[in-house]
Amino acid sequence: DVPALLKVLDVEPTEGAVRYTMNWLLSNADPMAIAKEHAPFDMVKDAVRRQACPQMQNGRYYVALSLVEAEALRGLLHMARDGAPIWSQGRTAVALRSMQGDYTPMDVSQDYQRLATAPQQYQHDTTVQCFRFLDSQHFFDERQLNLLLRATQANDLQRREEFFVDTRRCRRRPQAPVQTLPVGRYFRMPDEYPLLEFRATIARTRAIFKGRDLWARDAFEQFDTNKRGCLTPQELYEGLRAFGLECLQLGHILHIFSSIDSNGDGELSLAEFKATFEDPDNVDAFADVDQEELNFVPVVVTNPKRKLRVAEMLRRKERAERGEDDAPDRKDPAARTANLHNYKFGDKVLEQMEIRARPHTSYKDVWTSKHTMSRQKTSVWYPTDLKGGTFGLGKKNRVRLCVGHYANTGFSNPGKSPSSFGTPMIVEIKEDDTMGLTSSSTLKRVVDEFCPHPVRFRGVWAQSQGKHSFYAWMPVPPSGEFVALGMVGTTTPESPPLDSVRCVPRAWVVPSKVAPTQIWNDSGTDGRKGSFWVCNNLQTLIVTPSHEAPNASSELLWDLRADFRLAGSTAPNPEASPVGLSPGPKSAASPDSHGAD
Repeated sequence: DVPALLKVLDVEPTEGAVRYTMNWLLSNADPMAIAKEHAPFDMVKDAVRRQACPQMQNGRYYVALSLVEAEALRGLLHMARDGAPIWSQGRTAVALRSMQGDYTPMDVSQDYQRLATAPQQYQHDTTVQCFRFLDSQHFFDERQLNLLLRATQANDLQRREEFFVDTRRCRRRPQAPVQTLPVGRYFRMPDEYPLLEFRATIARTRAIFKGRDLWARDAFEQFDTNKRGCLTPQELYEGLRAFGLECLQLGHILHIFSSIDSNGDGELSLAEFKATFEDPDNVDAFADVDQEELNFVPVVVTNPKRKLRVAEMLRRKERAERGEDDAPDRKDPAARTANLHNYKFGDKVLEQMEIRARPHTSYKDVWTSKHTMSRQKTSVWYPTDLKGGTFGLGKKNRVRLCVGHYANTGFSNPGKSPSSFGTPMIVEIKEDDTMGLTSSSTLKRVVDEFCPHPVRFRGVWAQSQGKHSFYAWMPVPPSGEFVALGMVGTTTPESPPLDSVRCVPRAWVVPSKVAPTQIWNDSGTDGRKGSFWVCNNLQTLIVTPSHEAPNASSELLWDLRADFRLAGSTAPNPEASPVGLSPGPKSAASPDSHGAD
């Protein structure tokens, strides 16, 4: 139980830390408890109250210096290298560290290596968070906020907020109300005990899962009684109580739910559930697979014909689970299409449909980095005039698809003042059988069948700065047979309209050969790290919640194949049941990868 206790207290449960804590707990216990190595509960409570579990080095002090003071100290350190030590007697050593970077020593006194050992990790991490607070930084993740709160909880709430606000007025920081910032929780919690209650519940739940030999994914599937691929607060409440946590009240569950609902959409995805309840020492074999790739069922189906196909798919799945498996082979596209599709396009029709990427010059701005105090300039745009031509004349036999938004270096329209990557590209479907003077119902039907809208959006990153806020969203394709080619940006926390972007069949794309190139990052602002990237020839927007490039296995690192026609193609199934693990981008791109037209 000691490792679990240390994890709750943000201490790395190394062998030394576990032994140190156990010795402290047993220091005043009765002989029988010592013999059994069972610490009384009262001793555990006392250890938490006294903060005895974290290992702190006595005699190590951290002091914040002004620039002038630091320059003077550094001069003394350099002068002492060739002469007498700064301190002729005693056991004092000094290390000068910078708050920018990883806090490694920049300069040390002559006897530092002899006298001083490396700081304990917990003590070092706590100090870093305290200095970040002194620096008026706004963004703290859960562990960082816990360390800060545990170190400063002797100060009342009013003094904390007054100090932070007064100090921030002297800094180049957004002067937003502190209660609306990520650090705002620090000014609402008088001590660490609500955090301990939350973490104890999570630790207990993980222990139950492990005792029942369950991965978090297994528990999620049992909790998801409606089989929608996400959990509601009621489902989480009923699931935890069914697993033996009858003492939990609904209010407690709502607090847990809101804490782990990272994108605030009122539902828990499998990724959010695993991020909290997955035991790091008991990670399942599909730890890197997202829920939509494995067990996603569309949340809302409004098309009457699709409702019938989804109902039939669910009936077949239930029969298969009962051993009455008369469902067609999932690996056979023809069989799957015959059962689930009412439409059937002949080769003659599809032969007239050409898929290609074309330069696009008409865009409308979504957001710019003006007034955000970022060190770099950027802007986000969405494509307009998707029919092209003057009033669409001569262009009615083609349609251009918004597959994502676009970012530009600077504030100029990317179609008129493109970046060094050139004019952004867009996906176009053209029907050759007409002169372009009249529209075709077949073209619209092909677009709707082959390029559906996403079923929902997942929040990826946000920068909350009032009217200058930005939110990045990743489209969730209807099934594993489709992919998204880019992300969508908004200036409000509301999810974008589903018809604002389209997905494309996985058969239309190849792994991108374009090396990810950073367009912008949020350096100079305050908040969770984020950056914009170009990763394909289309130049669609890709956002990462860090300053690191997108992972090579990302489901967004695709490029459209070179110009091709649909003859011989089968319309993918938007309501396809899970098709297993969808392959990520290959290490070597296929030879038919798209080249810019």
